[in-house]
Amino acid sequence: MDDGMRPKNSSLAVDGEDVSFRFGGKKSPPVLNGLDIQVERGIIYGLLGPSGCGKTTLLRCIVGRHRPCSGTVRVFGKIPGQANCLIPGPGVGFMPQELALYPEITTEETLMYFGRLYQMERHVIEERISFLISFLDIPDKTKEIKHLSGGQQRRVSFAAALIHKPPLLILDEPTVGVDPLLRKSIWKHLQKLAMTDAITIIITTHYVEEARQANFVGLMRDGRLLAETNPEVLINQYNVLTLEDVFLKLCVKDSEAIEANSLGELNSVEEEPVWVKRRTYHTKYNTVTSINSKHYETALLNNATEARIDISRDDTCMNSVRNAGNRMSALITKNFVRLKRNIPFLIVCVNNILFHVLQNNFTNLSSAIDSVKRGENWGVLHIGPEFTLSLINRYLEGIMADNATIENSTIKVYLDMTNQQITATLYTRILEGFLKFSRSTLVQYGWSSAIASPPVKLENPIYGTLDPNFTEFMAPGMILGITYMMAVGLTAMSVIIEKKEGLLDRSWIAGVRSWEVIFSILFTLFLVMLVQVALVLFFTFQAFSIPYRGPLIWVIVAVLLVGLEGMSYGLFISSIVNDENIAMMIAMGSFYPNLLLSGIIWPMEAMPYYLTKLSYCLPLTLMANTMRSILSRGWTITDNGIWDGYLVALAWIFPVILISSIFFRFKK
Repeated sequence: MDDGMRPKNSSLAVDGEDVSFRFGGKKSPPVLNGLDIQVERGIIYGLLGPSGCGKTTLLRCIVGRHRPCSGTVRVFGKIPGQANCLIPGPGVGFMPQELALYPEITTEETLMYFGRLYQMERHVIEERISFLISFLDIPDKTKEIKHLSGGQQRRVSFAAALIHKPPLLILDEPTVGVDPLLRKSIWKHLQKLAMTDAITIIITTHYVEEARQANFVGLMRDGRLLAETNPEVLINQYNVLTLEDVFLKLCVKDSEAIEANSLGELNSVEEEPVWVKRRTYHTKYNTVTSINSKHYETALLNNATEARIDISRDDTCMNSVRNAGNRMSALITKNFVRLKRNIPFLIVCVNNILFHVLQNNFTNLSSAIDSVKRGENWGVLHIGPEFTLSLINRYLEGIMADNATIENSTIKVYLDMTNQQITATLYTRILEGFLKFSRSTLVQYGWSSAIASPPVKLENPIYGTLDPNFTEFMAPGMILGITYMMAVGLTAMSVIIEKKEGLLDRSWIAGVRSWEVIFSILFTLFLVMLVQVALVLFFTFQAFSIPYRGPLIWVIVAVLLVGLEGMSYGLFISSIVNDENIAMMIAMGSFYPNLLLSGIIWPMEAMPYYLTKLSYCLPLTLMANTMRSILSRGWTITDNGIWDGYLVALAWIFPVILISSIFFRFKK
């Protein structure tokens, strides 16, 4: 480390004292281990170290995304995340190691999105966009990010961090995977920003020699800083030619110290301190450390006439509401643009072949039965050669008919009973067909058709029709099931993809709150759901002619509430997992039991007692009964039991959203 004295003055942009951080419990190894760091204002600070040494974790502590397990981190004298600090928020510009840009939106839309998150005026955003696109040589600003080359995408990511000219700029390995010319261009621009705008820049890299261009470097290993000073001072101090040799020597000394400590001989190994003489220059607004560069000093002094960026937060009620409104407007606009360029389609297909009986004629019974055994047909209807005459004699003779007459006038049916719905439909249609045939035959011979009627007569039903069908029974539940599953999948995938690609994380660093993300997602997807619900109801009632006997408005309200249930559950899934495959497994694994146990396919009256009780706790059960009562019975909101479905839906929506917001808040 340097002189060991920790100045408590306004010259520090970042001041970290004894910072420790670990993922998991106390028994997990520390990622940051008692780290001390000081970054002066208006300099380029290079943070060097191998992959996994804690560089990114330290940066996330600086921007307020992680809270240290012990120690403190102050940025411009304030603790990130506190009410009076603009970090996370406009006080910092952050470029993560991953791209973290929305591939479906254009360069201009990307920069406009981040500018609005940072509370910039529109005309200022447009001026900055024009400057950055020209300066960074970014091609057509109307081209979508996914159509840009890798180097061009990195420049757009760089521009997004610079759009609001923050007092602190943090770049996590911005030169990884870029060509040497682009790397040189990035460093040249960073030096210009530090010299002309007095912006403090922290840049991480594992390219050791690249960091010689920084004003200060911090050499990091195993969560600790081995040295922190000017790179040329380090090279001279250790009498080597390259910064990489310095790092190697420091790592060797550190390993020896650790080994000696493990043997109880720590006092025998003395670490050679790195002494750095600091010279400080005071401008009108800043205190900056000299990097022994005359040009740098002059540029900083010339920049003194520029207005200083205030990193304090204005916490007035009106200002907070206005800022939240700006952020939500930016989030909603971004969501709509992404959806517009990734239009989800819903195709509802119903196979009408299941509701008709198709006939295939065979010359003998054995070949017909063989076709059923091969799975080619669902059943065999066998009518004997003497059927018609025997049937007439059976009616004429009545109770005097002999066994031969009864046998010859009987239609024999051989069914494949493995599909209950198909066999039930076939059996019903056969009985209905025979009854119709018998009545028409009796009329032809001048007798009353009532003779063929069974002794049990179904009168006009109180609700429904004399000829109910399975489609009408299933329709209410399937409308709800389709809406619910679409909402779950679309919501969960939208959030998880943003989380996985670092997009949501970058928005949070820009100052977006958890509740703002949730509200923008619910608002955007609710409007999408309106279109989806309209399509589902149109195909249900118009294309498939499913009747509705109650008020349509309450059907629409019921479907929308179920959609909100699905959206809230999708939010919950996305708050606990970060992988889309796991999310879809959870969604599908919970959807099918919900579908089976909610009375949509399996009537609740046929369930065992304990399953019936469980069924009432599911989100679709009571709403499916409500929908069925409205569609088939013509009930309205004033009838008994209708309110149950709506109340249960509301009871699911708000608690699940609240739980999701809590998970988002503590896991972000």
